[in-house]
Amino acid sequence: MLKILSLILIILALIGIVLGYIFAIAHVKIVAEPGGYIDAAGALLLLAIATMVYDFVYQRKSESGD
Repeated sequence: MLKILSLILIILALIGIVLGYIFAIAHVKIVAEPGGYIDAAGALLLLAIATMVYDFVYQRKSESGD
């Protein structure tokens, strides 16, 4: 279950990175108000967190012999 959630987080982060760069290139304010598009730095941070969670879950599963 956690593996699926972390994969979803990674996918969302990658989408956020792409959107962030597209809007940055277009010179549009990325985070103008709450609910705006995630910026590239925020997406990279989300990707890093998701990757750490995925690694942690994967290590736990391999230790339990699953």
